[in-house]
Amino acid sequence: MKIINLLLKRPVGVIMLWAGIILGGIWAGLTMEADFLPAFSVPKLTVIAPWQGVPASQIRELVTIPLEDSLSSLGGLKEINSISRDGIAVIELEFPWGTDRTEAGIRTREVIDLAWQRLPSDASKPQVLAADPGDVPIITLAVYPKNGDLMIARRLAARELRARLQRIEGVGSVQVSGGLVEEVLIRADFEAAAGIGYTLPVIAQALEASNIDSPSGTITEGRTEYIVKTRARAQNITELGDIYLPQLSEDQGSSNVRLSDIADISIEARDPVSFYYSASGQNDSLEGVRIVIRRRDGFSPTKMAANILEEMPEIKRSFGESLSIEIVQDRSQALNKAMRNLVVSLLSGAFFAFIIILVFMKRLSRALILLVSLPASLLSAVLLLFLFGRSLNLMSLGGLALGVGMVVDNSIVITERLSRRVNARDSLQQRQINISETVVSLVPSLAGSTLTTVIVFLPLIFISGLPGALFGGLGLSVIFALGSSLAAALSLIPVLYMVLNPEASRADRGRGFKQLRRLVRISLRRPVPVILAVVVLIAAGFLPFSKIHTAVVSPVNEGLIRARVMTAPGTSAKAVSQLARELTAETASRTSASQVTAHVGGEPDDPYFLASAEQSAETIMLSIKYPLEYGYKRIEAELSALLELPGSSFVIEPPENILEELIGGRDSNDWLLSGDNPEALRRSMEAIILEPELDAAGVVMLPADTKRTVRITPDREALASYGIGVDSIAGQLGSAVYGRVPTRL
Repeated sequence: MKIINLLLKRPVGVIMLWAGIILGGIWAGLTMEADFLPAFSVPKLTVIAPWQGVPASQIRELVTIPLEDSLSSLGGLKEINSISRDGIAVIELEFPWGTDRTEAGIRTREVIDLAWQRLPSDASKPQVLAADPGDVPIITLAVYPKNGDLMIARRLAARELRARLQRIEGVGSVQVSGGLVEEVLIRADFEAAAGIGYTLPVIAQALEASNIDSPSGTITEGRTEYIVKTRARAQNITELGDIYLPQLSEDQGSSNVRLSDIADISIEARDPVSFYYSASGQNDSLEGVRIVIRRRDGFSPTKMAANILEEMPEIKRSFGESLSIEIVQDRSQALNKAMRNLVVSLLSGAFFAFIIILVFMKRLSRALILLVSLPASLLSAVLLLFLFGRSLNLMSLGGLALGVGMVVDNSIVITERLSRRVNARDSLQQRQINISETVVSLVPSLAGSTLTTVIVFLPLIFISGLPGALFGGLGLSVIFALGSSLAAALSLIPVLYMVLNPEASRADRGRGFKQLRRLVRISLRRPVPVILAVVVLIAAGFLPFSKIHTAVVSPVNEGLIRARVMTAPGTSAKAVSQLARELTAETASRTSASQVTAHVGGEPDDPYFLASAEQSAETIMLSIKYPLEYGYKRIEAELSALLELPGSSFVIEPPENILEELIGGRDSNDWLLSGDNPEALRRSMEAIILEPELDAAGVVMLPADTKRTVRITPDREALASYGIGVDSIAGQLGSAVYGRVPTRL
């Protein structure tokens, strides 16, 4: 009572206080960080261990199991899962929620450094990814050479353009694929080399040791110190050919064999391991270079995309003479659209709330008083979010939008009761007394109803894990808005009512009020039918639950679907790329798609490609962008008819939900069959997939079908007679098949 009287005696102070809160909320809304999602980091790490050319069974025994044994000693490790495939082991580590992923990554790398020493010598060092290998790319660029030279396009994209993009704030990783990679190719004459005793490993070791600039210490002359450096690195292929090969024995004397004597040296395009095509309408598919840009861990995807878009005009001007650069996919557009729709919903809700208040209050003065409580409550909540270190994001704005209708409830009750108890013709002192008594009488009921609603949203703040990180801001926004609305109803509304002094309401509420009163009386006279009707409605409300689709978050449809075309294992890269080129053009011309892109394979230094269970050198990844008004089913039917190809299979995935991908959700079911016999497990899984109750469309089985294998069984007795070990034969074959990269020019 005393507090209410104090507020009513100082109306100017109360109004100025709330004006300051409103201005503070506006300032906070303009200055606080705006993001699409709350800032959080999923405590998962991925370890990838490539070993080229080794089958999955040996990868499991020689790489995966030793690494798992070492990684299991990590403190705080919650779960560890692994997949062994031909040429690579992928190990996923999950830590308890709240674990610092950076610190966990440092500890994991320390364990990997020790475990690597116990792995086979020719196995590559395992890499630790502080990100999900399925991390969604935000922006994809297509780079086309204006002169048709894919080698130049790839060189500029991989060196200069990539470095330019990585300097942009928020950019995490930039992966380049497609095009042609130039390399210095040394074709050794094996007969000539063998005739003088040189093998391919010996030649590679000679190049590695000779083509290098080595520091040789320092010398001092007077007061100046100089660094001594031995310059031996070749500057061109001519100097590379002039490198002398080492002597094979002490009896040989000095070596007079140069590299150019036993090998042809040239600069050529490396056999491509990745391809990229795009097409739209009736145009033929274009081959180019694909650049995939992912955000830095914890950085806003929309902010990163905005930074890139701001730099794109200058980037295009810098490379305009040689390259044509296009943004073929910007997934931040769907996020920005969702945010705009949410803001529009918030403003629309406030507008319609005012219209409804005006209709039922029948007085503009009272409606305006209530209207003030709406921005006062919402902006107070924004200010509180700012003080608590929160950001404006999809969840916090969603909480404010959810509270638009609730924040005026308390003010409506206060205003309605004041319109009945306070007479505009009374003196100022009498009005103060009437207003104070009215407000005090309503405090218990208003506080109780507000607290009841707050308790409903309070658990969202204390939920742990991903749901808490996502929905904690939503619950906090609603709680702040409701608390602010109660404070405004008990302080600002009475003061404004006293100052503006609107006319008292009439007792007659019109025909609508009379009909409502009549309906209430009928319900009170017949309680049993009313209770039965309510019970039936409640029961009917539970029936659709089993039919309603459940998801972590509501989908944000971008009008983008993907299709995977899996060719037979062992299909040559040339055949797969030709099929990808044809499919890109045909999909663009024979379907309703507005744009079609396709990529095949990936680079050996791309950890996302290596860790992916979906991508491979024999898989064509199609991305189809379609008008939203056409619908997914139409595109799916058109694609199904187009992708029925002999000797291959395909999977059409539904439209991607980027919001679910950003939080690490996957709309899929994972089945695990365990046992000691991999072949028996595979047959069991194949039998399960063929069950008629299971829709096998979209089912991916890991490990997948393997390539055909050429097995070489050495004659150990013959090898022993020549003094040759099995490891030497294996090394020679590996060098002959894959080649060696001993040095760089």
